[in-house]
Amino acid sequence: MKKHNKLKRLLNKKLYHFLDVIISYQAPAWEELVGKYEVCSLNDHNQLLEAKRLHAEVYLDRNFITEQVLQDGVIKLEADPHQEHANYFGVINKESRAVEAIARQIPHKEGVCLPIFERVKLKKDYSYVERREIVEISAFVKRRGVDSRTLLLLFNEMFTHSKAQGHRYWLMAVDKKVYWRLKTLFGPVIRRIGPETFYMGSIVVPAEIDMDEVGRLLKRGYYFSLPPLRSIRRILYLYFTASENRPAHRIRFWNAYAKSYDGLLKFTPYQHLIEHVCDITLTYKPRKVLDLGCGTGNVTALLVKKESRLHVDAVDWSRTMLDMIPKKVVGKSVTTSRRDVLSFLELSHERYDVIVMTNVLYTISDRDRLWRLLAGHINERGRIVIANPDTTDSRVLIKSHLSEKPLISLLRPSLVAVWIFDSLISLNKSNTHFDFTSQSELLDELEVAGLCVDGEVGRCYGGHENGIDLLLSIKNKAKAV
Repeated sequence: MKKHNKLKRLLNKKLYHFLDVIISYQAPAWEELVGKYEVCSLNDHNQLLEAKRLHAEVYLDRNFITEQVLQDGVIKLEADPHQEHANYFGVINKESRAVEAIARQIPHKEGVCLPIFERVKLKKDYSYVERREIVEISAFVKRRGVDSRTLLLLFNEMFTHSKAQGHRYWLMAVDKKVYWRLKTLFGPVIRRIGPETFYMGSIVVPAEIDMDEVGRLLKRGYYFSLPPLRSIRRILYLYFTASENRPAHRIRFWNAYAKSYDGLLKFTPYQHLIEHVCDITLTYKPRKVLDLGCGTGNVTALLVKKESRLHVDAVDWSRTMLDMIPKKVVGKSVTTSRRDVLSFLELSHERYDVIVMTNVLYTISDRDRLWRLLAGHINERGRIVIANPDTTDSRVLIKSHLSEKPLISLLRPSLVAVWIFDSLISLNKSNTHFDFTSQSELLDELEVAGLCVDGEVGRCYGGHENGIDLLLSIKNKAKAV
């Protein structure tokens, strides 16, 4: 009982302010801000020192900072995600030139960090910068095994939609497991409506959608609506993938995917995909290849199987994925590295004959930076071989598979698991950083980066004509012969 009371007091203390912030949220007076502030780069040394002073808990290493110019002159400073991660936007007072606010996104050290987004209008052309207040939840809750960050993200998502739509209440249905987690986390400060229904701010949360319960709520004057399908998909995605350790990356999602990923080896379109990628790679007679986003090493394993003298560096930031590679490449010249794509390229000084990226490009949001880094890591006659989907239509893949295999082959448990994960990616492509770039957009990006396609852009992963993947070999214009 004492432990229960202690937890209750702790949660009440830590979460009440958070609830108060959400419930009493008021939009800022835009007119007062227009003309007073401007968005500036924090690349000046003194401004960075001021940023560190204002947010002393964030440690920025200058060696890992890169600049990315965003729209309307906003500069994004991004530290390496494997260091203390922080993204900064500066809001500078025009008169005093002082750093008055800094938008940031940082991981928690203990407990949980939740960004509460408040858009501040800075210019008459409707440019915005986000101020993010961080609410920390006690590490005690974390030790209890409650994924509190994800649950807070769910509520923040629902709140954002309810405010945008102007509804008094917003309904979110959860399963029993999530309901009891919510009840454990928010029990001391939520208001109960029914035996398994409560509300927090503008969000009504029943354990499941019970039409009788909905009817009772309507009779009591609670006017609410269901969130749109897109919102539900995003919430499910957040609940499943949000990482307690690295909020900026969906590590949990990919680590879980790794356990069933090799089920794709029984899927004929995937077999043809890695065959095509390897065949194109080996036409350049490489001695050293970099497999970026290697996953469980299927492309790497096939490359060293076809060319035993080849050395491959395999890079992925999922430890679960990388752990599956050694048994596939026994006795071969393969090294693995646990890093995300961009940070590996930033820190590595190696050059390669061919760099391979198979179904990886769509996961990278900062592609301008990617192309610049890739161009600096290929030899004079080097190539970048990329297979990347520009659509998520799985019907093409199923049709291709069934042209060679019976229907029952699709019912393998490992393949079913793969389809579940792929469905999550497909359903959430418009709500996440996943970007299934079209061919024209991709060619425009290459042109700007000083790269070009070697030959024609082909298709694979479902057929040479209707495949969902673009397949292309890229060379550096300045070095191409």
